[in-house]
Amino acid sequence: MNKLPIPDGPAALTPDWLTDALRSTGTIAQHRVVDLESSLISEGAGFLGRVARIALQYDRNDGCAPSSLIAKFPATEPTAKGIGVAMRFYENEIRVYDDVGRHVPMRMPRCYYSDMRLDTSEFVLLIEDMAPARIGDQIAGCSAADAAVIVPQLAAFHARFWESPLLDEFDWMPYYNDPCHHHAQASYRQAWPPFQKFVGDRLPAPVREAGERLNDRVVHLLDLLSEPPITVMHGDFRLDNLVFPNGDAAGVGVLDWQITSRGRGAFDLGYFLCTSLAPADRAAHEEHLIRAYLDALADAGVRGYGIDQCMRDYRLTVMFCMVYTVILIGSLDVGNERGLALFNALLERNSAAIIDLEAYKLV
Repeated sequence: MNKLPIPDGPAALTPDWLTDALRSTGTIAQHRVVDLESSLISEGAGFLGRVARIALQYDRNDGCAPSSLIAKFPATEPTAKGIGVAMRFYENEIRVYDDVGRHVPMRMPRCYYSDMRLDTSEFVLLIEDMAPARIGDQIAGCSAADAAVIVPQLAAFHARFWESPLLDEFDWMPYYNDPCHHHAQASYRQAWPPFQKFVGDRLPAPVREAGERLNDRVVHLLDLLSEPPITVMHGDFRLDNLVFPNGDAAGVGVLDWQITSRGRGAFDLGYFLCTSLAPADRAAHEEHLIRAYLDALADAGVRGYGIDQCMRDYRLTVMFCMVYTVILIGSLDVGNERGLALFNALLERNSAAIIDLEAYKLV
């Protein structure tokens, strides 16, 4: 089959192109798209791509074809697109849907169509629109009750790939310390001065001192988080990327697979609890949730990974989360109200976790 041309954004989508794309994957058979309406969901500061919701109209109405879908394209802003290309985020997500998705025990949107040109970094990804399912709200935070349901599902995902031969089949998937991720070191150094200006005196002294040391230690932490035993890491497992199709946390859906890597599974656990739970909730329920994660791994057949290793990985992750926090805040768009609230929430939660767990001692 001849490849379809890749549209350069939501505005370039046409009924004929969508008809051909959806027919090529068996998403539709006899239907023909006759009209569409596109609405941009995200683009701009903090986003490495363009995401649009596409409402579809067909020449027949029998309920067998998707009434809407989500379309993803590269960012138009040069810096954001450059990051997405250099760190292989775009390629990663396409390949996850093509190669990994069928093995994932957690709910993922169905992929309707994907294509990418590695030489030009053009890509298009059409996936299921899971609306009206509830999407998590990072700023509001995750309840301890929801976290208790989500954590075992995360463990089942990690167990599926734990030291599995499948990891060798995913040879395109970077290890967490792959050279393409070393860009984080330079980004951190660049973001540290504006980050300090933003936070002022809100940063506790031990966190500030550890942050200074991270200027030369980011790659070292990446190395530690890439040591065996390894599995598939989602890499951005936080509330904004979780969908609740039934309204509750059972059968949670997971979005945004751009940062998927091979590395220590507990990274996802630490990243989720450290960034998505209010500090008081995390501190009160942390030990129980970590043990629930380990119990679920054991129930799925994982052996030889105990509380000491898990806590070491968990604390390393909490410290590494500061890298994300600094880079995000150091690139702050002060005109983005929700972004500002998100950055403040990340700063508060990450700093509290670093102090509570004395993670600053790891650097």
